[in-house]
Order: sequence, then structure tokens, then C-alpha cells
Amino acid sequence: MHNLFLLKTNLNIETKGNALVETIFFMPVIIVFILAISWHAKILIMRQQLVIASRYATDLILQGCKNEQFIKKEIKDFLGQKNLKINIKISEKVPSPAFSPPSSYVEIYCPVDVSPLAGKKIYVSARSEVYNDTYIIDFFKIPDEEQKN
Repeated sequence: MHNLFLLKTNLNIETKGNALVETIFFMPVIIVFILAISWHAKILIMRQQLVIASRYATDLILQGCKNEQFIKKEIKDFLGQKNLKINIKISEKVPSPAFSPPSSYVEIYCPVDVSPLAGKKIYVSARSEVYNDTYIIDFFKIPDEEQKN
């Protein structure tokens, strides 16, 4: 009986401060996990903003805007970023019996620093495409004076 009491007291003495040691070892892992979740959320939000901007640009094409520079300026103003790579293809409308009408599209690429110390970047992108035979009524047609600016 006496040996069992000594064994219990020795175990209690050896495990003293165990929670502090576990906290010290696992705290960096938890911090990295939380930072990874927030960084991933930032990328997803940026992707959603690029999708919205590309759909806005294809809406401008549908409304009859054929000026690529005007569309690029609108996208950069809409997003508030100047370091975007934007590809725009505007196809002309074809007569209706065509089986495969050409499409117009807008692609937006935005660089994101993966590691500021290493200088590596990834690109978050979005693309919106529309067939040219789906023009809508020109309720909001952009005047020619604004297209030239």
C-alpha cells in the first residue's frame, strides 16, 4: 500500500507543468493554421471581386461598348487596382443563322504576393464570356463622347 502511494506522488510530481509545455509547442501550429485560413479567405474574396468585375465588363460589351481601353479603365476604376493584367476580345455580331456565333470575353489577372521575402507571386484570375448574338436593348448605351475618353 505504501509503494502505491509513492508511485502516485511521483507521477504527480513528474507531470507538473505539462499543460504549459503542450501550449508552447502547439501555439505556433494554431497561429499558422489561423493565418492560413485568413490568407485563403483573402484569395477567395479577391477572386469573387474579379468575377464581378469581369461580368460588369461583359455587360458593357453587351450594351454596345466596343472600346477596349474604356472597358479596361472601367475595370481598374471598379476594382481600385492598377497592377491588373486584362485581356479583352470583342467579336463582331454575326447574322442569326450561324450555328456557332463568336463570343466576346474579358479575362482579368491580379498578382498576389505569396511570400514577400522570396518575391514569388501567384495570379488570381477570372473570365467572363458572352455570345455576340445575345445583345440586349440599349437602355444604358454609353454615349460616343464617353467612349472616346
